[in-house]
Amino acid sequence: MSRKSKKIQLLEIAKSFLDKFNILYLIFFIFIFNILDATLTLLWLESGYAEEMNPIMAEALEYGHLEFLIAKIVLVGMGCFLIWRRRDNYIAKCGAALGFFVYSSLLIYHMLGYLYFVS
Repeated sequence: MSRKSKKIQLLEIAKSFLDKFNILYLIFFIFIFNILDATLTLLWLESGYAEEMNPIMAEALEYGHLEFLIAKIVLVGMGCFLIWRRRDNYIAKCGAALGFFVYSSLLIYHMLGYLYFVS
């Protein structure tokens, strides 16, 4: 089997997985994980164990905690809305899967930080 046909086969497997998986679940969990991430980030910032690394969100944090939460929820909500609008597009499906993976990883990172610093 040639290298090109292996790539095509992998893309077809990924496409069939994304076609079968309901994108609405991914968007729902991205939104919920975003709220959890924002809350946990504020807790870490208040405890002094962390600092905001995202320059856009660091700027929003300069205005206050409520503004930070609103900005984070609105920005991710807009992204989720765009993914939903283009839900039949393969790239939107990949974006939803990537967003789910990123926020899942962030929550694992928060949990590991809790185990390290608090325990």
